[in-house]
Amino acid sequence: MENSVEFQMFSYELLRLYIDLEQCRDEELQMKIAEDIDLLERAISALQ
Repeated sequence: MENSVEFQMFSYELLRLYIDLEQCRDEELQMKIAEDIDLLERAISALQ
């Protein structure tokens, strides 16, 4: 499944979220980004 369009799309978005999290200085926004990361990691796991 790692070559599926969904997997690639989610993986790319996950990378972008990690970059956003690293660059973000607002704690409240960091928490929201971390929640999105968690949800996306679960979605990726479900595809495998």
